[in-house]
Amino acid sequence: MKKTLKIVSLLVAAGILILLAAGLIVPRVIDPATLRDKVGALLQERSGREVAITGAVELSFFPWVGASLGEVTIGNAKGFDTGPMARFKAMDLKVKLLPLVAGRVEVDRILVKGLDLSLGRNQDGTTNWDDLVARATPPVTPKAGTPAETPAAGKPPAVTGEPSRDGFAALTALSLGGISLEDGRLHWQDRRSGTAMTLDKINLKTGPVTLGAPVEVTFAADFSREAPRLSGHLEGEWQLVWEAATKSLRLDETTLSLAAASDSWPLRKVELGYTGRIAADLERMLLSLTESRITLKGEGGQDRPLAAVELTLATAAAGYDLTAERLTFKEAKLSGQLQGGKGQPYGEATLAISGSGALDLQPARAALDLPGAVIDLAAKGGSLPPAGVVLGVRGDIAANLGEGSVRIAKLDLTGPEGLKLQGNLHATRLTSDPALAGQLQVATFDPRALMAAFGHPLPVTADPKALTAVGGKMALELGLDRVKLTDLDWKVDDSRVTGAVGVKGLLRPSVNLELVVDNLDLDRYASPPAKEKAAGTAQEDKMPPPVGASGTAAAGATVAPEAAVAVIPAEILRVLTIEGKVKVGRLAVGSGHYQEVLAVLTAREGLLRLDPFQAKLYGGTAHTVATLDVRGEEPKIQVDKQFKGVQAEPLLTEMAGVTGFSGTADVVTHLTTRGATVAAMKRHLNGSGSFGVFKGEVAGVNIVNQVRQLFAAVQGIPPRLEAGEGTRFSELTGTIKIVDGVIRNEDLLAVSPLLKVTGAGSLDLGRDWVDYELKADLLTALQGLEIEKVERFRGVMLPLHLKGPMASLGKPKIDDKMAGQLLQEAVKARVVQKLTEEGKVKEKVQKLEERLGGKVPVGDLIKGLGF
Repeated sequence: MKKTLKIVSLLVAAGILILLAAGLIVPRVIDPATLRDKVGALLQERSGREVAITGAVELSFFPWVGASLGEVTIGNAKGFDTGPMARFKAMDLKVKLLPLVAGRVEVDRILVKGLDLSLGRNQDGTTNWDDLVARATPPVTPKAGTPAETPAAGKPPAVTGEPSRDGFAALTALSLGGISLEDGRLHWQDRRSGTAMTLDKINLKTGPVTLGAPVEVTFAADFSREAPRLSGHLEGEWQLVWEAATKSLRLDETTLSLAAASDSWPLRKVELGYTGRIAADLERMLLSLTESRITLKGEGGQDRPLAAVELTLATAAAGYDLTAERLTFKEAKLSGQLQGGKGQPYGEATLAISGSGALDLQPARAALDLPGAVIDLAAKGGSLPPAGVVLGVRGDIAANLGEGSVRIAKLDLTGPEGLKLQGNLHATRLTSDPALAGQLQVATFDPRALMAAFGHPLPVTADPKALTAVGGKMALELGLDRVKLTDLDWKVDDSRVTGAVGVKGLLRPSVNLELVVDNLDLDRYASPPAKEKAAGTAQEDKMPPPVGASGTAAAGATVAPEAAVAVIPAEILRVLTIEGKVKVGRLAVGSGHYQEVLAVLTAREGLLRLDPFQAKLYGGTAHTVATLDVRGEEPKIQVDKQFKGVQAEPLLTEMAGVTGFSGTADVVTHLTTRGATVAAMKRHLNGSGSFGVFKGEVAGVNIVNQVRQLFAAVQGIPPRLEAGEGTRFSELTGTIKIVDGVIRNEDLLAVSPLLKVTGAGSLDLGRDWVDYELKADLLTALQGLEIEKVERFRGVMLPLHLKGPMASLGKPKIDDKMAGQLLQEAVKARVVQKLTEEGKVKEKVQKLEERLGGKVPVGDLIKGLGF
């Protein structure tokens, strides 16, 4: 036994001596240049590529069997760039000698310096490593009785079956001290998608590598990309696990960070962080992420829509197809804060988005599909209300980032003050000429409360409940300088509005509209009436001074402030184009109530024309043609009106505030004026017209009865009065002239069986002042009374004088004093005529003059003369 052990010891020692001698002798016997050529030829034969080893080759045999290579270049595949596919400056590989005797392979750290790798894909989908994979895949011997399949041209042979047990045993016997890649570079160019990216200054280092055991990995690199241009730095660390059964890699306890910058992004600088678990299926080129968390911090600057962003994206599971460049995710939630840049309507906002979907990352067809998305946004600051604004959005979101379009189906939006929208929206050309189209259903909300919440309260109206209930549906098309609303069906308070409205242009708007309104009370939306001042004690016949151009009375008195406020926006109207038609079933404005209204409005280059405005009005018809010319320095207005068969009382109340006149009226007027304020338009009103009122009555005053009461009292007989408190007439006609705001009539004629009235006078619109005199024919009014010789009063006209402010005229009455004077003159004339006929002129006329000198009352005079 001792002899045997001694022999074994001598053999081992001899073997060690031989190995030592080989380690010393072989490097000196083998020519490195010859070895370099042989290695290069072998690599070229196995790869089918041009291989050039231009650097030095060094060998070692103890205690490590190893080789150190200088610069090596490997050519590219056919159909790709003529430059090399791979190049490295140096590689160092060593294997322990003694473990080889026991069948174990223990490799020291593999070191590669200056690796420059160019990978690419052509438009047909082939890569510049497909041929290498095909050569490295061993052929599979088919089972007995199964014909061998010939692979299609250009495709690698299929791999089937299980790896050999001997090969697997060899792999399990492999031990690697680690891999180090220093100062590497990787360039990727995809001609199919038109993208290119470069990783530079790559440094990768692993811990010991043993099959089936986790491998610690650290990585760092700079990266850059063209179209759009961006650059940044990427680094991370993870535990790498190779799963032979599934031919996949798994990255556990992964931590990645990325810092990038691009002037084409809304955020100039971005910092991304990732933690989670990543699995890579190398055969199917798939990545899967579980328990992943991504953080983003970005800076845009005050001159960008976003000044700063902090967001977190967490997802239960996600997958990325490297071939299709498509990311799918489940139960993802994005949340964080945003800060608006200078001039943005908000200061800061909190955002939360959750859902499951997919994201295509190829620039040519980059798209996001997020069905059942839930978005909640809370913003404050800027021009928002002090309490901020909260928005909730639910819907199916599909965004094509390549085309710059976003589609939202089943939209359900809730906002402040009960605002609620539902429908579908489609935004297109977001990066060039943004446009938005869709259909919306707006639940009834309170616009007055909504605008007040944003600090922009709506004007006070006569009806405080006006504009408090608005809602409806519509189809919309919006652009940077255009708005089109079609299929309108809205409720505005008590009105229903249908039709379409379109606006194009911001600096020179062009408006096209066609609307139908069932019922509209414009008085509800007018400014509330001014509070009436306490009635003064000034004499009614004291006329106010004229009003100056500035709106201040020439003598120091002032007019209502609203009268001096410009009501015509001339600057806007000069650049406005309108083609519009509006139909209203029932319209209330002022004191007028119209039915079946049709208004056609056109405007171009400062000339607006209403032609026609027609409607049914108080049993008759109204027709108006009007123009507004703002092309000059001062607006000019022309209005032609025609009323036919209209009930006079509501018509006159509407036109002039005159009440108490009834009948059927025909009116024709031609009016012109100028000025931008109400006061100016009143002062400069000119025109003409004619009117006729038939089968009417003047309410509140019975002129016939007033005349009969006067003469019945004079005669001492009971009055015989007509029934009713008004003055009835068969017709009332006349013409008007309007000069500088003063309406003048000189030919009023009212005729009835018991009355003949003429009139003349004026109405000053600028001063709201009436000075009008009516005269009633005495003879006609006395018909039917028991008065002898009534014909003696033929030609005697009794006056009815209206003078003073319109609001304080009250019921007109016959002027008794003036009536007495007229009667005296009439009686005197008749007596003189009688005495002359009897030849007793001189003596009796003298007595009559003495008695008519004021010493004898009219009643006694009439009685004494036998009348």
